[in-house]
Amino acid sequence: MTTIPQRKRSKGFTVFDCETCPQDEARLLAIAPEFEGRAGTKDPEKIAAQIEEKKRAYLADSALHWLTCEVALICLGNDSSNISAISEGTEAQKLEQFLNIASYNLQNGMKLIGHNIIGFDLPIIINRARINGLRIPETIGQMNNGRWHWNENIVDTLQVITFGNKQDIAGNSVDAIAKACGFPSKLGDGANFHQLWKQNKAGAISYCKQDVTIEILIAEMLGYK
Repeated sequence: MTTIPQRKRSKGFTVFDCETCPQDEARLLAIAPEFEGRAGTKDPEKIAAQIEEKKRAYLADSALHWLTCEVALICLGNDSSNISAISEGTEAQKLEQFLNIASYNLQNGMKLIGHNIIGFDLPIIINRARINGLRIPETIGQMNNGRWHWNENIVDTLQVITFGNKQDIAGNSVDAIAKACGFPSKLGDGANFHQLWKQNKAGAISYCKQDVTIEILIAEMLGYK
């Protein structure tokens, strides 16, 4: 009797991770708020030092805000051996490619999963897309009765793990969960991504793909198949 080999069933989800870099420093300083010294400070040297401190903090955090960052890289997949990187072209081209993939998958009933994607990745992607003049597919989310509503098939594993309690976000990072569950470790620190992207794009892509690999394991641990 001949046994017919069974084709591996495609998973019903796609996991993604978005990486950002600061915009050009000259551009950042051109759109920066007016920095001031702390109230009550009168010494000119202290005021100058406080202003410089605020400027440094603004530049250091610029990769974390949609007004001051650029989306450099998006990796996505549903298996560690099948992770794609959207890394070529302009920011607008990368965003458009991702939105098309995400919209198509959601239209076909697949879940779009990631860690802190509702708190960070998707708001960044959508607002950067708006700045770049792109249309946001209603399959991803839309305004209704004055509130933004995500597609019900978008799953933020951080919200699942913390039961939506924002107070429990600390200590539930991808790396912390990976260590606790015996999953592969991250390949570095996200705070250094923009430097890695400048110096070693292949390494930066490997870093992001590893994050997606871990997040696939987290999704499977939570019961998504």
